[in-house]
Amino acid sequence: MKTATRRSTTKKSTTKESTTKQSTKTRTTTTNKSSIGKTSVKATKTSAAGPVDKRVPSSTYPSGAAQMTAIITPSILTYTLFGAPTHKPVLSYISDQARVSIPSMTESLTPVATVEGVLAMKPINPNTGSLVVNAGNRDSITPLKFKPTYSRDQGKGGTIDGRSFFVFADTLTYGPPKGSTAGNFTGAVSNSVAMDKGRNPAYGKSLILSDPIGAYAGVNGALRGFVPYTQGETFFNGQFGRMAIWPESSIIPLTGTSAVQYAPIVLSNKTGFYYAGTTMYEITIPGEGGPVANRIATRLFDTVGGVEWGCLGGLRSYGSSGSTGGNIYIVGGHKVRKKASNIKIFNFC
Repeated sequence: MKTATRRSTTKKSTTKESTTKQSTKTRTTTTNKSSIGKTSVKATKTSAAGPVDKRVPSSTYPSGAAQMTAIITPSILTYTLFGAPTHKPVLSYISDQARVSIPSMTESLTPVATVEGVLAMKPINPNTGSLVVNAGNRDSITPLKFKPTYSRDQGKGGTIDGRSFFVFADTLTYGPPKGSTAGNFTGAVSNSVAMDKGRNPAYGKSLILSDPIGAYAGVNGALRGFVPYTQGETFFNGQFGRMAIWPESSIIPLTGTSAVQYAPIVLSNKTGFYYAGTTMYEITIPGEGGPVANRIATRLFDTVGGVEWGCLGGLRSYGSSGSTGGNIYIVGGHKVRKKASNIKIFNFC
């Protein structure tokens, strides 16, 4: 995959001049001050075909301390609520899920078990992550014991090859409701995936979410987690606290059959949450098992407490070679916790 990843930086003023075949000249001047700066676009000559359209956008933003309060932000003109989503999971799972033994890591972490030491253990734990339905496990597809219910956090949507899906953060699994109360708790994962069945919102109807076959860990509908853990991350969860992968950013199209997403690796203990790096994974939908995530980089940016590159989203540009070229431009932020109010603030980069 030739696609490159670039972090955005602030550049000095540049001036470019372009000439069309009809001798039309347009000068575009862009000046960046601080992280936003001043941008203006105007035509300097008319073309042979007639006057230049004066509706070329021109925006001026202040720099310095006033920039964050003076920016004109987009506003929503209208919106429509289609109602609560309907949950229609696939009620079958792959029963042939042989558990792979993970080697003990106690010896390799002595004398001191550090976060860096755990994160350096990068082999993927095959007991985690969504499964692919194939010829080897198709005969073991078995009905679930009951229809599970889920409580999900966040949610980012994407489309691959005409099929829409949503990736969620913390997801809790419950059995059938007992009257007006939730059913028995059966498990929790730090991320999950569900298909958008029928793309109802495009037709003015409420969303229908369907959990695919490959998402389930067992007969009670507990989930495997969408993004697989490394062996080190698995070990940390069992020994030192909690390590989560939260898909908080946008899903970025890569090719017609795949997309990428950046997500923070988050450590939590009694004192709070800590950013420990960014992971990058490719998303595909290889068949009836549903979407799967392949961690291209288990830890792409590894500065503990640093800028969460990619975790606020990004966009894809295409080069002359089409879907195999171009770049991905990513946006990051740095979380700052105010002690007085315990509020998290993002500084954008």
